[in-house]
Amino acid sequence: MLKLAGSALVLIAGFFVRRAVVSRLQASIETCRAMIAALSWMEAQVRMELVPVPRLLPRLSQRALVGDFFAAVARGLGRERTLFEAWAEALSMLPLCEEEREILHSLGERLDGEEESVCRALAGAVREMEGSYARKQRDYCERKRLYSALCLGACAFIIIVLL
Repeated sequence: MLKLAGSALVLIAGFFVRRAVVSRLQASIETCRAMIAALSWMEAQVRMELVPVPRLLPRLSQRALVGDFFAAVARGLGRERTLFEAWAEALSMLPLCEEEREILHSLGERLDGEEESVCRALAGAVREMEGSYARKQRDYCERKRLYSALCLGACAFIIIVLL
């Protein structure tokens, strides 16, 4: 009976590990989608209303999933940092992959400047982020199955070893 209870606990732990890993993957996908929407909105505001990026940050800080990032950028600007320094510093708080962080890092370097160059930089970053988002969406089911198999396989191995 004790071995059965231990086996059940190992299986439950495996399911929790799988759930945590898959939820992190899903959070990364949702954050990517939210960042695409925010960057698209920024481009429209800069293009149509000629609003500089620092003035957009308070409105962007109210967005779901990426609002904390934009609030951190605004706080960084308040501490007398440049837009790029504040942007680069705040990037660490987003649950994105390295490719997406690099896209956003290079975007941060180009956010200071004339409206047209800022709009081109934002449009380019949106295209690159959309490509990354599409790849993540495509790979999500496969990775979910892989993590399930790994967790359950590890649980089975542990149970066999302990029995």
